[in-house]
Amino acid sequence: MFNFVVLIALSCSFTTALHSPSLAHSNRGLSFNPPLRLLEARSGAHKHILGNGKRHVHQQHVPDSWTNAQRLSMGLPIKPPTNGKHARGLPSPSPRPPCNQCTHPTPTESPCYTSTPTMAPSAPPSSILSDPPSSIPSDPPSSVPPSSAEPSPPTPTPTPSDPTDPPEPPVIFTRGSFSCGGGFYISRAMNTFGEYTLTTDPAMSLVLDIDMVAARLGPVSMTTVNGSPTFPQLSALNGFANVNADLGPGTYNYAYLGGSTNTPPGSPAVVQPNSFSAAAGIPVGVQSSIWRYSSGLGVTAHWINSDGSEAETELVYISSADAFALVGDVAQFEVNFGPTEPCTLMFMPEVISVPLPRR
Repeated sequence: MFNFVVLIALSCSFTTALHSPSLAHSNRGLSFNPPLRLLEARSGAHKHILGNGKRHVHQQHVPDSWTNAQRLSMGLPIKPPTNGKHARGLPSPSPRPPCNQCTHPTPTESPCYTSTPTMAPSAPPSSILSDPPSSIPSDPPSSVPPSSAEPSPPTPTPTPSDPTDPPEPPVIFTRGSFSCGGGFYISRAMNTFGEYTLTTDPAMSLVLDIDMVAARLGPVSMTTVNGSPTFPQLSALNGFANVNADLGPGTYNYAYLGGSTNTPPGSPAVVQPNSFSAAAGIPVGVQSSIWRYSSGLGVTAHWINSDGSEAETELVYISSADAFALVGDVAQFEVNFGPTEPCTLMFMPEVISVPLPRR
């Protein structure tokens, strides 16, 4: 099966009419992002500040298995040192005394051993070499006829056949873009909160890799080529103001479009390092393997709810935050966060052939 790798730049088609503009400011009492003072406080002191996101941190706790490197990438303090068996600064117990302090070199009187391997193996070679010659050559010649030794050479013959196996099919790079009227693109740059922003410059558009064959069969991850090197997967990140990690009708819950490390397909949100948490210091659940491809719909995102069900979502752009988000109910989202602009991803591929590998 051919492995297709697609380098794609994402572009959005915005309509001039906004969703429910009359409801944009009716009940706005929530914040799409944390207050900026949290970021300012974090820049002044390297510590985890909860602020208004305290309840969300309790809902999405940090796993105890996280290493200090993972905690630092999320802006969290390192783990406190644990009291081990050997305290810092205390010498570890020596398993044996040094030989220069040994008064009785015989092994029966003292457990003293030399560090040099020349003295120990001096005795074994005499015993090891004396036994095998007497037993090994005597048995095989008597029991195994010389003719039976000839079939053994055919065994290495399969090894030269391995290089003659047909080479794997070449990787076909398909470079494409999601472009529509208006020329709006997802930018390679991120805002202050680690969320991908909007651009009208094609040279600044976000370029990604995607396995198109796998994307037709199920959700896959998309790796950014010119995005965040620390968080290379284009991912959906659970929103700061969310009640839970579920998207769908009747709820304003949303997910940022940012970067993270890879998550398995079909998995609900997993708390792990991501661009938003690194900027805001607030752990959130993320999903990277959410992208599907079809000739009719193009590339679409599919969020997995906590019960394992797949949520119907729409990708929108929030101009007031200069960020993209996946939402399950656009009307409910706009009641709380203001107007949005729909973003439709339309894939326009351009196939580039790759020469076959040399044999």
